[in-house]
Amino acid sequence: MNKKKLKRFFVKSAFGHFNVMDSNNNKMVVGYSKKKYAEKTADGLNRIRKTENITKMKAKLKTTGYGYYLK
Repeated sequence: MNKKKLKRFFVKSAFGHFNVMDSNNNKMVVGYSKKKYAEKTADGLNRIRKTENITKMKAKLKTTGYGYYLK
């Protein structure tokens, strides 16, 4: 039986923008004007396994810029 694992980070549309949301606390991590950028960031965040690394990356995205996963 194939169960699809639920992802912690997902993309949500909001008034013409696309937000990367954290399903643990239902808060926005970062927002983009294009869906493909939000999906890349959500996939990148979902690849991180350690909680402390997720926290560091969320802080880095908010302070240094939103293009980290878009290179």
